[in-house]
Amino acid sequence: MRVRNIVSWTAMIAGYVQNGIPEKGLGVFLKMVDSGTLPNAITLVSVLPACARLDCLDLGMLIHG
Repeated sequence: MRVRNIVSWTAMIAGYVQNGIPEKGLGVFLKMVDSGTLPNAITLVSVLPACARLDCLDLGMLIHG
């Protein structure tokens, strides 16, 4: 990904989650946070279903705040 901003990160996360690959979406989310990009509300709405599908409810609660 050439341009890494919150919009491109969120699009990648949402794409993976909506296409049945929640583990990849969650991985992209963690990479985004590690890179120093803070999630916005849309990012959170995109990543929380991945936590639910993967039974990572504790992580979902941590992400939600």
